[in-house]
Amino acid sequence: MEMTHAEVVRLCKAAGFYSTPDLNEKLYLQCKGFCEIGGLEEFVNARALWLEGNCIDEIKGLDRNTELMCLYMARNMVCKMENLGHLKKLRKLDLSNNMIRAVEGVEGCEVLSELNLSKNNIRTKNDLKGLLARPTITTLDLSHNSIESGDDLFATLVQCPQILSLRLMGNPAVRSIPCYRNKMIAALPHLCSLDDTPVTAVDREAAVAFVNDGPEAEREVRTAARNKEREKQEKQLKYFDDLIQEARKKRGTPQPHTEYYRANVQERTGQQEVSGRSLAAEVEEIFDTNTYRAVASSSVPAPASPPSSDAGSDWSATDSDSSNGSEADYNDLHKKNASRESAWAQGKQHTDPAPKSPIGSNATLKYTDPSAIGCK
Repeated sequence: MEMTHAEVVRLCKAAGFYSTPDLNEKLYLQCKGFCEIGGLEEFVNARALWLEGNCIDEIKGLDRNTELMCLYMARNMVCKMENLGHLKKLRKLDLSNNMIRAVEGVEGCEVLSELNLSKNNIRTKNDLKGLLARPTITTLDLSHNSIESGDDLFATLVQCPQILSLRLMGNPAVRSIPCYRNKMIAALPHLCSLDDTPVTAVDREAAVAFVNDGPEAEREVRTAARNKEREKQEKQLKYFDDLIQEARKKRGTPQPHTEYYRANVQERTGQQEVSGRSLAAEVEEIFDTNTYRAVASSSVPAPASPPSSDAGSDWSATDSDSSNGSEADYNDLHKKNASRESAWAQGKQHTDPAPKSPIGSNATLKYTDPSAIGCK
C-alpha cells in the first residue's frame, strides 16, 4: 500500500485525530502494509511517529518533520540507518527487528538518549563505532545480535561511561567475557540496569572489589552488606517494640478479653463467679435451658424464673428452690417448654398430655345418657 497524504489524513480522522495535518502531534501508522514513507510533508508538528510492522526498507521522507522526538520503526526491512541527522530533537529511536548491519547516521541527533537496535545483524567492532559519535545515549539495547568478539564489545562500551541501561543478552560475545556481569558493572560507573537486572550499590561495590582484588574480596563485601542490613532490620524491630511497650505503659495494662466478658456477664445476671469453671460452662449456664441442671448441683442459687416463662408454664414457686427438684424434673420441664414453643412457632394449639386417672387404670366409668340429665 502506498502512503499518500490523503491516506494519512484518512487514518488520522479514523483514529479520532485532526483532519488538519499540522494540528496532529501523534501519527499512528503501524501495521498498514506501507512499503515506503511518504505523504508526511504537511505534518510538520508531529512529535511521535509509529511505523512498526510495515514493509519499509529505507528511512526517508522525513525531511520536513524536524519536530520529531520519538520514531518507532520496529519490525520492518530497514537495512541502513540514514537520513536521520536533521532530526535535532529526536530522543528515542526504535529500529529493532530489522536488518541493520551497523550503528551510523545518528551524529546529528544531538539529544538522542534511547536507541533500540535489538534483533538486527550487527557483528563486529566496526559496526559499533557509531555509538562513540553520540555520547548522549543512556539507554542502549543491542540484544540478540551477532556480536562475537567479547573483547571488541567490551572495548567499545568502556568508551560510553554515560550508559545507564544496557541490554546485551543473546549475543555470543556475552558468553566469551569471563565474569561478564562484574566486569561490565565495574567498567560503566553509572550503570543502573544490565540485561533487565537492577544494579545496586552493593553490586557495584562487590564488582569493583572483584576486579581489583579477586573473588574473596567480593565475598567479604557481600557478607558485610548482609550483616549491615540484618543489623538495620533488628534495630528497626527493636524501635518498634519499644514504641509498643511505651504505649502500653501510658494507657495502663489492658483487661484481658475473657475477664472483661466475665465481668459484664456477672453484672447482667447478678450471679457470682464460680471458681474453677470454664468460660464455655458459664456461657451455657446463662444462655441455655440446661442451666437448671447445672444450678441444681452448684452452690449458686437458681434464678427466680426459667428463660421461657410463658403463659401456662408448669414452673411454680416451689421449683425456684433447687433442693425441691431433681434432674428428671428439670428435664421434664425443659421438654414441655420446648414443645409449647415449637407448637406456637407452627401456629398450632398445644395441649399437655392428659394426666393419669386418679382412680387407677383398671377402674370402669359408668355411661350416662345425655338426655337423662336434660342435654339435647
